[in-house]
Amino acid sequence: MNHCGGLFVHLKYYGITFRDDRVIDLFRELPDHRGCSAAELDAAEADLGVCFPARYRAMMELDATRLCGAGIVAPLHRLNDFRQEADGVLIEDGHLFRLERADVVFAWDGIFAFYFFNFNADGTDDPAVKMFNYYDSADDWKPVVSHDTLTAYFTDGLRRYLKLD
Repeated sequence: MNHCGGLFVHLKYYGITFRDDRVIDLFRELPDHRGCSAAELDAAEADLGVCFPARYRAMMELDATRLCGAGIVAPLHRLNDFRQEADGVLIEDGHLFRLERADVVFAWDGIFAFYFFNFNADGTDDPAVKMFNYYDSADDWKPVVSHDTLTAYFTDGLRRYLKLD
């Protein structure tokens, strides 16, 4: 997977826990990053009619290829498709919840949930990430906050990718 994989697995067995900022630093230290350009992000924003939060832009500019390959986020060219698929699921399954215009569906969890953020909701550069689980009525078919910030979402995904959990 990556040249550091053995080191991360080795550290895992010693019970070392890394702070969120250190997990992102470890990801930055990997070689051969392949991120999106600012122009690609700008075009995706224009296509969706939204502005991406700074944390999302920074992570996608750093290494969108690895983040997409690990299933942490969707590729930029699929964001509109993900939005349409999420809207379709909500309508077809008869859920009352509807996504707002500024909601960006940026990840899908297997076949049961999608993740989204709304940059306009609080104006922060690191908004909360919400999850809508369309196979589980435990939350009365309403989205729940899965992560308090995008940073926490990315960190959780990177912990799995780097085998730190």
